Amino acid sequence: MSGFEILLLIAAVALLWNWFQRRSRRGTRAGYGGGARSERQLVKRLGRAASDRLIDQLSLKHPERSREWCADKALFDLERDRRY
Repeated sequence: MSGFEILLLIAAVALLWNWFQRRSRRGTRAGYGGGARSERQLVKRLGRAASDRLIDQLSLKHPERSREWCADKALFDLERDRRY
């Protein structure tokens, strides 16, 4: 392999790595990356029972999503609704 081919190979690997990293972060909103942190914030704002109910309702509505995603979504919805 020539130096140019090695450079092209490295560039292709770097582009693929970047694409996979972006794809794995798809669906996350700024500031809502950690489900455990979001769940703690929900419990702090609403209490354990109310936060569990919100997360459980979202789990029923979106069964393909994880509990962490549901906690992130519940916190996002709560903050969105407070703005209006």
